[in-house]
Amino acid sequence: SSGINAECGAFLHMLSSLYTEMSGGRELEVTWCGKPTSLTYTYALECLRRKALELGYPGGLGEVYGIGDNVDVDVVGANRAGVNSVLVCSGLYRNERVDLLEEGLVVRSKRASVEEPIRA
Repeated sequence: SSGINAECGAFLHMLSSLYTEMSGGRELEVTWCGKPTSLTYTYALECLRRKALELGYPGGLGEVYGIGDNVDVDVVGANRAGVNSVLVCSGLYRNERVDLLEEGLVVRSKRASVEEPIRA
């Protein structure tokens, strides 16, 4: 391992430049998926709705929470999708902007990320 860690945006820029060079100038067409894109949350919510019906929950989904430790991906994605956000201040979290939480919860542990929404 070289110790180099290319984040998604940097990797895409490198891939796009290489593709353009190798293809004689054609631009790389990109479709983003994954957090925080709406496609990811739409798919996840649809899977949850189907599972709720399969399990016989008459009202379908109740409250849905997007739980994560990354403000720019987990919290922003949940907020954009209209899902309650829970920021876990561990893992990737590094004292980032919590003003993005809107109505979300901030918790200090993974255990609390499960307990707090149940209490809310």
